[in-house]
Amino acid sequence: MTGFYEKKFIAENYSLLISIKTLNHRYFDWYFKGNSYLAEIENRFRKLARKEFKRGRVEVMMDLEFLPSFNWEIYVNNNLLEKIFNSLKPIFKKFKNKITFPLDSIIRIPGVFTIKPLDLRKEIEFLEKCFMEVLKGVKKQREREGKFIKKEILISLEKIKFSLKEVEKLAVNQPQQIEEKLKEKINKLKFNEILEERLAQEIFFYIQKIDIKEEIDRLQAHLEQLNNLINSSSQEPIGRKIEFLLQEIHREINTINSKSQNLDIISHAIEIKSEIEKIRQQIQNIE
Repeated sequence: MTGFYEKKFIAENYSLLISIKTLNHRYFDWYFKGNSYLAEIENRFRKLARKEFKRGRVEVMMDLEFLPSFNWEIYVNNNLLEKIFNSLKPIFKKFKNKITFPLDSIIRIPGVFTIKPLDLRKEIEFLEKCFMEVLKGVKKQREREGKFIKKEILISLEKIKFSLKEVEKLAVNQPQQIEEKLKEKINKLKFNEILEERLAQEIFFYIQKIDIKEEIDRLQAHLEQLNNLINSSSQEPIGRKIEFLLQEIHREINTINSKSQNLDIISHAIEIKSEIEKIRQQIQNIE
């Protein structure tokens, strides 16, 4: 399910901007982008997000900026610097001090110049609190979207139920209609040698093959389960359960479609398949 929330927090020595975006995905997929200072505690944020979202892509952007009030601790290794210059004196003497070194080149020498970073481990409680606040903001947006998705799915579900009732009504007369058509065709062929009893048996077996009552009963059971899942108050993820039910519903309606000899039944079956596809598209947005 998609969602986005962003907020800026101000601490004593730094400001922190957190943006969280969630996208549709079959599994839990984590993406994090932030300052190098945050790398060591990224996994803590991932675990917090994992508890809130069972599946979907979670993209987190964190921008930490130090305030002017921050007391930077800068260390210059004078002993190392002195040794470096002493070792270079013969070279300076040889070239009569014509060689120059840019300051940034000296600063980049490992161990000469060190800035002690902020120890974020001491800030864990505050950082996690900020992160959870943004997570809750995303969840509220997702809940609003979820209500809309639920409404759309229930509309499709009602259309499927209506079409299934029509199929059920039409299916009652299908055996008799088929029997009449078969008898009419056989009479035209004038097969007098065919015994009446044998003919009745063949018609019975054929009608049994195309009977769709069991498929209708199973469909009604699946739709009841689907309705219960959609209206469930449980916080457990239901996306995959709905996917499975839709597969079963699709299988049953395909069987009805292949068995049916009635064009109206086939038309309703196509309508049901269309609504199933709409629901399938919608559940890609839910856990």
